[in-house]
Amino acid sequence: MIEINISMSIICLIYTCILLLECKNEYNYIKVNSRAFVYIVCMNLGLLLVNIIYFVCAKCLYVAHHDIFLVVDSVLFNVYVCVYYFILILFTNFVMVNIKRSTEKVESGFKWFMIIVLFVCIASAIIWIFPPTNNLLVEKMECECNPDSFYLIGQMGGYICVIILVYLILRYRKDLGKDKTIAFLVFVLAPFSTSLFRFVSKDIQYMPIALSLTLMLMHVYISNSIMNTMRAQEKIILEDRMNMLVEEVKPHFIFNVLNSVYYLCEESPNEAREAVGRLSEYVRRNLENVNEGLTIDISDEILQVKNYVELEKFRFQDMVKAEYYIKDVSFKVPTLSIQPIVENSIKHGLNKKDEGGTVKIVVDETENFYIIKVEDDGIGFDVEKIKTDGKTHIGLKNVSERFKYICHAKMTVESEEGKGTVVIVRIPKSHESFDD
Repeated sequence: MIEINISMSIICLIYTCILLLECKNEYNYIKVNSRAFVYIVCMNLGLLLVNIIYFVCAKCLYVAHHDIFLVVDSVLFNVYVCVYYFILILFTNFVMVNIKRSTEKVESGFKWFMIIVLFVCIASAIIWIFPPTNNLLVEKMECECNPDSFYLIGQMGGYICVIILVYLILRYRKDLGKDKTIAFLVFVLAPFSTSLFRFVSKDIQYMPIALSLTLMLMHVYISNSIMNTMRAQEKIILEDRMNMLVEEVKPHFIFNVLNSVYYLCEESPNEAREAVGRLSEYVRRNLENVNEGLTIDISDEILQVKNYVELEKFRFQDMVKAEYYIKDVSFKVPTLSIQPIVENSIKHGLNKKDEGGTVKIVVDETENFYIIKVEDDGIGFDVEKIKTDGKTHIGLKNVSERFKYICHAKMTVESEEGKGTVVIVRIPKSHESFDD
């Protein structure tokens, strides 16, 4: 039995060390969320070390040096009991803290429950440490009392703590929810149930094993909580970022369109009225799409691009030509994402060319990707110079980020001075459902 206890304790010790390393990696979160869990892991590590030392000494000293073993047994027993009840206090705190975070009402009763647990644990530790439960003093004083008769009394502290925790968990089960309620009940009742085996088999130490298994379940619970919290935070950050980017693009676009209408008011009032009508329709449809979510069907986005190009034609006449090669496919793209690319081609490519030029909008697909290509034969630019010119290129940068975060897509820009620019977006089909 000694060999079995040592083997199981060593296995649990190795696992606890691994768990401690995992806690170190997650410490920035755990420090805020549940510092008590880290302390429990450290205390369980100490408990297992005491357990291993005890059984090694029992194997080596019990027969050959019995008197020395009794001294070692007494010291280790006292340390074991103190660590065990300290773990119980930390564990109770862990459960109470998580219950308080799950309920809207923070009651003063939690404080009193914690005080009761502290008092019970200290009292139980004293009962365990002092005679006649201490084997050394029993033998030295030749006391006829059986230490096992005090076992149940010494365990009462643990039972009282379990009753308090089960009461709190059941009382706040609606606030905790079904999953958390079951999880916390398992955390509490798993170590408690193993203490009952003590009455059946006194040769095997079940508690360190039960605590290690419980810590494993607690770590899984905390890791899942971390992941869920991170996902929620990432979603909030992503939505805020995308909304901010869309808000940056909308006034950027409207300013440029109104600038075009401004020129038409003097040169051709009738065309200006038609342009205002187109702009009104465009803005109305665009606001509807933005309010529906971060994404829009490709057909609706292309329709908006066509409206935009027609608005620009009012200003530049034959200098701006557009060709559309649209395959009949349906997928989602970020709202107001292709129009800024076309706008960039017209404003910085065709506009600065004396004779103007043509912008081609292509929508196609391959086996694994949807392809969007915007190509112009404007003046082009040096891509490397753009990266280091120190200017903020809001349009393309925002579009690239929105394609990346919403569609997991990659946008590439190729350009050559005097020849034109090609912008290609590759959207993986495995992420074609981009609805919010």
